Amino acid sequence: MIHIPTARFIDRYAGIGLCAALNIAGRLTGRHREHISLDQVRSILIIKFWGLGNLIEATPAFRAIRARFPNARITFLTLSCNRGVFDNYPHFDEILYMRDQSIRAVMAAFFTLPRLLRKRNIDLAFDLDPIGRFCALITFLSGARIRVGYSTANQYREHLYTRAIPLDEEKHVREMFLDLARGADAHCADTDLDPVFIPDAEIQAADSLLEECGIRASDRLVGININASAVAYERRWPLENFAELARRITEAHGMKPILIGSAEEAPFVRLLEMKLNGNCMNLAGRTTLPGLARVLQRCELFISNDSGPLHVAAAMNTPTVSFFGPEHFKRYGPLGDRHKVFFAGLDCSPCISFANEKQVRCPRNAECLRAISVDMVWDAVHARLAARV
Repeated sequence: MIHIPTARFIDRYAGIGLCAALNIAGRLTGRHREHISLDQVRSILIIKFWGLGNLIEATPAFRAIRARFPNARITFLTLSCNRGVFDNYPHFDEILYMRDQSIRAVMAAFFTLPRLLRKRNIDLAFDLDPIGRFCALITFLSGARIRVGYSTANQYREHLYTRAIPLDEEKHVREMFLDLARGADAHCADTDLDPVFIPDAEIQAADSLLEECGIRASDRLVGININASAVAYERRWPLENFAELARRITEAHGMKPILIGSAEEAPFVRLLEMKLNGNCMNLAGRTTLPGLARVLQRCELFISNDSGPLHVAAAMNTPTVSFFGPEHFKRYGPLGDRHKVFFAGLDCSPCISFANEKQVRCPRNAECLRAISVDMVWDAVHARLAARV
């Protein structure tokens, strides 16, 4: 997986200059004007690179776009690390995956993707990434006649779109994505998340994995995610807190928590497994994305940091308990009364925004998360599990 700080450095210092150059070229060639009406749209490109949780939260916007353009061919472009999220998704006709294993792979894609996309004769393109210039550059170079993207503070990219939509950080991310769809007259009354489609083979594989761990179909399951992506590791509730919470779950309810995570996160998850003396089931690195969705679907409760699997669980209609501090729960917290969010509300929290490119410079060692005590969380978790006895 690409190194996030390096990607940010290149995106900022190379991206700003490229955006400025293409802005000038666009004005000289008339690329800033729309040469087609929405009623003439037959081919659509949707780009969303970063963030598993963002992909899930964007599904109402995807439905809105499909409803507005029922006969158009919709191509979705994302990173290869997101493979499996939208397999068999009914609102996309084609999914393209960009390799993201290294900076070299990403730079190669910058030169090959535009030619690949131009062959599709794109009429309308949506750039769903609120920050970063790479996605904006690909959107411009795709040749799309109508280009819809965000006007985000300090990004210097809004001139690459024919329709720049103001980014309202006070809204939930789901509404932010719907704002972009509305920029092309695509509306959606139903804002529920689409569940991840799980092929039969993936259901069988995930169920077999749980069975290998000694779990029967009738067993009650609690999932735990101690991870947060490299975008901001500061979003992690303390490991010791997770360990104490897991012990209480086992002692009070006789349940061995299921630990999840990617292959890259497996060493960190192993630390919790050791603290629990193996009194848990560690599935980190052992599931695909659809397989993870199946595991979360079977969970009675999912306890998680602010991260992608939290949104997958919400999409699978699994109740959640989650922790927010650097990021604001009003923007990324699961919606609905099935979900309990803990947020200490310190004067410095939240500190992550799109305006600062989601970078954390915390001098207080994530006090906003350490202020959330195990006792506070246990009351909510115990009440939820006791209600299901």
